[in-house]
Amino acid sequence: MIINFREEIFRIILGWLDNPDLRLAALACKGFKAFTMPLLYSRIEWRWDTGNSKFTNYALSQNYFIAFRARRSSYDPDHPLNEQAASVDHNKILRPSYGTKIHYQRLALESREEWLKMNKDSGSELFVTCGMLRVQPSDELGQLEKETLASMERDGLRYAQFVKSDPNDIQRAAKLGWKSKLLDFGIPGESGKSFEAVLDSLSGFVKCSEACAYLQSKASSHGVRFQFGQKAGQCESLVLDEDLSSGKSSARRGVGIRTRDGTVHRGDTIVIAAGSFSTQTLPDLSYHIESSGGSIATVKVDRSERELWDKYSPENFPVLTWKSAPRNNIGKDTGSVYVFPRTEEGLIKIGYRGIKFTNFVPAPEGTPFMQDGQWSIPLPSAQSKSLPGPAVDAIRQFVSIFLPELADRPFHSTKLCWYTDTLDNSFLIDYVPAYADRSVFVCTGGSGHGAKFLPVLGQELTPRCIMQHAADIFENGARSTSPMYPHWRWRDDQPRGNGLEEGPAGPRNLQGGGVQVIEGASKPSAAAMGLIIRLVAFLMVLPFGAPQITSTGSTVLLNNIPYYISPHTVGNASLQPTVLDDIKAAFGFIPVSVLTAGTQLADLVDIFSAWNEADDVFQPGFAKVLLNKTESLEALASQDLRKYSPGSATVLSYTAGSKLPKGPYFLDKATSNLHQAFRLYDDVAGAFSEALLGNNDGSFQVLSAKIPGSATPTIGVPSRLYYEPSEAKPLSGIRIAVKDIFSLAGVKQSNGNRAWYHLYPPNNATGTAISRLIKAGAVIVGTQKLSQFATSEVATVDWVDYHAPFNPRGDGYQDASSSSSGAGASIASYNWLDAAVGTDTGGSIRSPAGVNGVFGNRASHGLVSLDHIMPLSGPLDTIGFLARDPLLWDRLQAVLYGSNYSSLAGTQPKYPKNIMTVTYPNTSTEAGKLLNSFAASLAKFTGGNVTILDVAKRWAVSETNPNAHLNFTDTFNITYPVLTGKGQDDTIIKPFYAHYGAQFDGRRPFVNPSPLARWAWAANYSWDEALQNKTMFMNWFNGQILPPVDDALQCSSGFILYAGKVGRQLPRNRYDIAPPTPFAGFSAARMSVFSGCPDFTFPVGEVPSFSSLTNHDEKLPVAVGILASKGCDGLLAKLAIDLVEEGILKVPQVGGSMSGDPIFT
Repeated sequence: MIINFREEIFRIILGWLDNPDLRLAALACKGFKAFTMPLLYSRIEWRWDTGNSKFTNYALSQNYFIAFRARRSSYDPDHPLNEQAASVDHNKILRPSYGTKIHYQRLALESREEWLKMNKDSGSELFVTCGMLRVQPSDELGQLEKETLASMERDGLRYAQFVKSDPNDIQRAAKLGWKSKLLDFGIPGESGKSFEAVLDSLSGFVKCSEACAYLQSKASSHGVRFQFGQKAGQCESLVLDEDLSSGKSSARRGVGIRTRDGTVHRGDTIVIAAGSFSTQTLPDLSYHIESSGGSIATVKVDRSERELWDKYSPENFPVLTWKSAPRNNIGKDTGSVYVFPRTEEGLIKIGYRGIKFTNFVPAPEGTPFMQDGQWSIPLPSAQSKSLPGPAVDAIRQFVSIFLPELADRPFHSTKLCWYTDTLDNSFLIDYVPAYADRSVFVCTGGSGHGAKFLPVLGQELTPRCIMQHAADIFENGARSTSPMYPHWRWRDDQPRGNGLEEGPAGPRNLQGGGVQVIEGASKPSAAAMGLIIRLVAFLMVLPFGAPQITSTGSTVLLNNIPYYISPHTVGNASLQPTVLDDIKAAFGFIPVSVLTAGTQLADLVDIFSAWNEADDVFQPGFAKVLLNKTESLEALASQDLRKYSPGSATVLSYTAGSKLPKGPYFLDKATSNLHQAFRLYDDVAGAFSEALLGNNDGSFQVLSAKIPGSATPTIGVPSRLYYEPSEAKPLSGIRIAVKDIFSLAGVKQSNGNRAWYHLYPPNNATGTAISRLIKAGAVIVGTQKLSQFATSEVATVDWVDYHAPFNPRGDGYQDASSSSSGAGASIASYNWLDAAVGTDTGGSIRSPAGVNGVFGNRASHGLVSLDHIMPLSGPLDTIGFLARDPLLWDRLQAVLYGSNYSSLAGTQPKYPKNIMTVTYPNTSTEAGKLLNSFAASLAKFTGGNVTILDVAKRWAVSETNPNAHLNFTDTFNITYPVLTGKGQDDTIIKPFYAHYGAQFDGRRPFVNPSPLARWAWAANYSWDEALQNKTMFMNWFNGQILPPVDDALQCSSGFILYAGKVGRQLPRNRYDIAPPTPFAGFSAARMSVFSGCPDFTFPVGEVPSFSSLTNHDEKLPVAVGILASKGCDGLLAKLAIDLVEEGILKVPQVGGSMSGDPIFT
């Protein structure tokens, strides 16, 4: 479980209490695009034990549900203040200064002590004791400050307050080390005068999100479980019972929550804790609360600005507040501005609260309280990014006086954060009188000062703890003896104050989400229950944008096979809860199988046999509970009570709003939500960088699962049964891995370099190539290792940042080649992976395909856009695949290359008869015999003949080449290393070095030896000259050597064969290798690189080779490279299909050999 405060929605699964019949579950809602918390409560007795100062509870029966909705929480590293909520920012002031409200002063001071304990317990500075300088409106103390000082004196805390103009306070501040923060600011336009100020050494700021993470981790350690879901939990409405047996027909009673899948979750009491969106959830609150927006801006200081960086650090700069105007005649604050010390990212947050702006819009019909038919609700997130003019002016004025060095800087970010204002700024915690039987309870309001009380909402309580008071009110209602009840009660007998009286005509008017339910899996201890209470109570007093805890899925064993339960809900079975009562769940989940609608029970044995054959995810453990769909609600109502038990299986009928694909799932017992099952595999070949899980919005997240493995990632794959290929989705369910130079939305990219991975944030877009595959139904399972920056590297000696993947063939310690190393190793190792996407510039697909014994293609240059891919050399880069199945290989290319590809599947091509070999071996070696046998078989198959092609000699024929006077070797000797060595100058080297240096004081990042050598060597040569030579070769070769044919069924004038790989030992444990040098010279593999024509690698067999590691002969692959005319990619794919059908080629198997022998590890 990973805590993530940057995701969509937030839900808690609180676990089993001492009574196993009592379930605590969390429901996350986003129905109103905001934070809301309906809470279903069923008979829990709260008891305050004054003898041991512990808060305990006894679970008697039924279910206890918490539901709340959160606005999207997506913290961009460069724009962290992008939330609307008042208390969701990374820092919030902790202050005990409340004027005459000494009850809040005492609560804040108690909280302060608990924050300090949390600092110690967590090992992190969650509460920063930097102090707070309360700057006054003038050179004299304001009335509010005088009241605060009097209250401090009353509680014996005056010693911690330092008045700037008081000599005794100054002396005491110096003695205690606080004098440096008694800052002096001159009053503009008043020579010789400065603002009076009071430094409160008890104050500082708290890191809310980090604190929530810490508390959540503690809860998890006590058996509390946190998880998410999606559509099945969207809140549709509260469920009310208008027909009461008590005879109070004029009253209403809340009986539960209806989610958008139609499920009703029942409870004795509904608790609403929805911050600024409480009124939209429960319009009865419209008199008591109102949404208003506070204004936030940030400016940024760079670490390189050492003087400013130090000045505004928490060590040297306090939280600073300024009352830019005294309170008005009715005691209202009209001019507060505040600023925090800079964050570790250099952000300085400034807030204006003098005017909190309202947004009045027409209220829904029937709203109990409206002002001119309107009410104030939060603006949508997109419209909350800009600040009103008065706020901008106030912040700018503040910066010019108190942060003068930053006066000319633009704002780094701006936003409105939405507060929940009450009649008098106190919490609203009470039962709603309009609902009978104490069935609706509210905990909301006063969001401007809720965050600081986090630590005192829990287990160890004192008489002043908020949770004690809230629990007492919840248990006793109007009979509560809590001294806070008069402040927090339902207050419809009080006039609307605190600005709520202004209405839409007032000066502040700007005018102008499913509910998820999951049970806990184990009984929490008393300590865990205290943590649960603390979490719940904290959420109740926070506004709608509280930090979000995101489920990233769960890992379980089913019949000793590891599975990952996706956090994403794919549907809801709409089962009646009673049918699951006798079925045992683990972590709240039940393994089930969804059957095709109308499945006959007599066919189950055949169905499961077929599933077991086709799918590696399905197993008998999923066949214990079977879901058979019915389209009839009447049938559901009756059949839900009947259970068919063929053998040991239980069959339940269900309905669903949309079609659920057949196959294995995990069913959330509490909600009937279905989650996809992922089989987990260990990446024994070390081929992957990260495992990925697709999100519903097209982005990805890291698949957070780990099973036993030796320093290797865990990869998850979904059931193949979920997918059915179609014309629209020909790749449906095909599992694909992606080379780690492609941009995938939500995924960090490494390019094979550790510094790059850690320097840059996750990508925000998926490029054209991968998007086409996804649209066609492909499942992206992870990113894969490559040699650094796609440069050729030798395993072990050149791979420094990451360990090279293991080639499974032979003795298991052969080099997997590069740069698409992970792609080759994985396709040769894993049956659960269908294909890998790589790039080929000079052999980066073909070489790994050859040594790993699989199919691989360098495509005709320019078939698909190279956007959002790290380039090596634009004129040479191509995208292709590594695969075992040539039929799939053809389908993959058809999708990726689109209209630029002509699949010949289902046709009979007119294969060219001109078969040429270049630098082909003779038959003196076993590999030579295989390659020559293949050439002869190909010639026989096509009805052609084999001839030898001498490329350099043909170049020198002046009749067909106007550049024949140029020496072939001299002309093309350095073309490739120059184009690849200089191809990353502007796209990689310069920006990478600049960005890294900017963050790390001018330092350079680490780069492996091979790319450094390539870059340094190429710096001495001309890109333009090399590109000119490449173009010259392309025009000659495509016109004279391998011209296309204007016949779609033939396409190419011939085939060119060369030896791809010859079964040579490439052991990883070598150190007798010279330092890396660029690949100068011309080879057969460069023909396609310079000409742009397609070049496919076919595995033709394997040869024995003695291994000094195993002391045995081991089999190593032999591969042929085969070229066709540019644009004839489909012809080569079809050739591979036909040669397999003819028996000339064999489909390679995974394992230590191409025939499927064991892998030696």
